[in-house]
Amino acid sequence: MKKIFCLSYVLSRRLELLREVGRLQESLGVPGDVSYTCETAGHFFLYQVMSRWEEYMSKVKVKGSKPSEVANICNFFPFHQYFTNAPQPIFKGRSYTEDM
Repeated sequence: MKKIFCLSYVLSRRLELLREVGRLQESLGVPGDVSYTCETAGHFFLYQVMSRWEEYMSKVKVKGSKPSEVANICNFFPFHQYFTNAPQPIFKGRSYTEDM
């Protein structure tokens, strides 16, 4: 019975996470059905999410001894629409260290 419960939980969690992938896809305006399987979700993460994250990090990283402008941390963030259901504000705008 315990194995059945564990399997049921894993399958339920998988569907929940794939729904979140679909929500992220929609918020980024990416066409297609990337939330159909875990494999397609993995490709979506690699080619859509990571590329946006790496571009964001390159824009806000510390250059030399001078950190990026605090406002840039929020302005360049590519996932605002996805995080509309998160506690707000995501970025406080007080310091680079706090927001990063």
